[in-house]
Amino acid sequence: MDFPDPSNVNAESTDSPPAEAPLLQQVVFTFDGNPDPNLISINTIQIRDSSGFPVPGTFAVSGMVVTFTPQLPTGPVTIQANGAVDVGGAGLAPAQAYTVRTGPGVFSFISRVNAQLLARFADPTNASDILIGFKTGSDPTKFFSGPPLTSPLLVSADPPDGTTGVSPNLYTDPDGVFPPRGSFELHFDGAVSPDSATSPATPST
Repeated sequence: MDFPDPSNVNAESTDSPPAEAPLLQQVVFTFDGNPDPNLISINTIQIRDSSGFPVPGTFAVSGMVVTFTPQLPTGPVTIQANGAVDVGGAGLAPAQAYTVRTGPGVFSFISRVNAQLLARFADPTNASDILIGFKTGSDPTKFFSGPPLTSPLLVSADPPDGTTGVSPNLYTDPDGVFPPRGSFELHFDGAVSPDSATSPATPST
């Protein structure tokens, strides 16, 4: 099991649970056989918050490797006047504890857990399973680290290129000189950081 850290924000090595993980911390499970993707779920690989609720997210299966990615945010980080943090819908919350549990006791596909892994993280309630705890950090600048560092590709836009008669709401128009304003949607082939997506554009000259 690994906790990928492509941005190098965790003090621990990737084979150890982080103490200040980003809110997009992935968890990677490697088996010695190919698990059935239909059997991978929040019940067979249990990633829970401190109250025992499943962490929102998705599992991706590629051969012998299963990757869990917490729910991606749809908005930027905002900090309220009272100090409360709105993480824009991310699956993990800041400064919280989480657990990862799996093994033959919860997933019948697993015949046994690697001996070294079992020795480090034995589940006290079931000697054949593992129970791993990790915590998230509280530094907003590191919240959205975690996924692989790739630049998404713009695949489509709505309205499409060349559309006329609609304005993108980039200016004031008290006299109604310009066409009606409309919403614009950009579709990418991967996740986009909400912080960068809402950053002011560089003015054109």
